[in-house]
Amino acid sequence: MDCNDFSLVAIGYSQNISLVNRVAHDQFKIGYGVTCECIKRGYKRIGLLMQERFNARTGHRYVSAFLGAHFDMGRPVRPKCLMVQNSYTREELLAWVEDQQLDCLISQDSDCYLTLKEARFNIPEKTGYAALSWQDGWHDELQHISGMYHDPYELGQVAVDLLTAHMQRNEQGLPQIPKTLTIDPVWREAETLRSAAE
Repeated sequence: MDCNDFSLVAIGYSQNISLVNRVAHDQFKIGYGVTCECIKRGYKRIGLLMQERFNARTGHRYVSAFLGAHFDMGRPVRPKCLMVQNSYTREELLAWVEDQQLDCLISQDSDCYLTLKEARFNIPEKTGYAALSWQDGWHDELQHISGMYHDPYELGQVAVDLLTAHMQRNEQGLPQIPKTLTIDPVWREAETLRSAAE
């Protein structure tokens, strides 16, 4: 597509056009904040589970934030605390959690939480769970998950505002230096992590 006649703004990191102004959730802040929250609550063996394609598309920000939070808080990173692959079976997930003796799990995959519940993990008393991306519209079984909330409507509004500004200034085509405007997440306290006071 010839972009020279259009004003362009991308939403998130899912587009193939790399040299474009975009609006995105601050994924590093999400990953860093969730990990720090789990560490502050006393969890010592924290695992991160995410899809490899999602990790690659977001520039490895979540994995980098997870490792950086451990480093900044003076906590060692367990050698096999990361499970980054596009698909996994129920058996693979449960074997990983058991083999690594994880006491807390961070993920963007709500099926992971449901698998732990079905396997009768004692959440949050023995195993904590935190979501990287808490979503409005999750069904009732997911409403009580602790984690970072980022509002897709806010993202859309900011993208429209930025696109409107481009059109008013008659800015068309791809920029020489692309800019990314990030939206901060908000922590959503719920029931899947033990209290910070414990």
